[in-house]
Amino acid sequence: MIRILMVVVALAAAVASAQSKAFTLTPARIAANEVKKVQDADFARSFNYLEVQKAYPYIGSKTIKGLPGNQVLRDRCLEYVRGTLKTPSVAKFVNVGTPRYYTDAGVYFVSGDVDSQNTYGAMIRSRFWCSMVFEGNAKGGILWIQSDVYSR
Repeated sequence: MIRILMVVVALAAAVASAQSKAFTLTPARIAANEVKKVQDADFARSFNYLEVQKAYPYIGSKTIKGLPGNQVLRDRCLEYVRGTLKTPSVAKFVNVGTPRYYTDAGVYFVSGDVDSQNTYGAMIRSRFWCSMVFEGNAKGGILWIQSDVYSR
């Protein structure tokens, strides 16, 4: 009985220790050649990879092979945004911008518009953005995704 109690106490301590560790992101700071790289200190001061880190656990993740290119960044963003909509099956994405990598901030950024139904079934156009942080190397890694959809 004492042995079982000791195991339970050790397990509880291990779980508490794991839950108390803060989530940290280490951006790879590299991008595929096709992704437009931008240096913008003002953007980096107002929004950077730490903002994505703070949003954990309310961010998504996707394991990818290789460095994230334009198509991967765009597809993962739209997939994540679609998952947040009330009626994702009827959503139409328009004016989706080219992904950019903000070198000073350590984030990839994609934005655009989405036509989707609101709770009452009416089609409305909303803005969306995705901020993504890549952790990994040239062989692949994890793409962490944070997004927001808002009406104009």
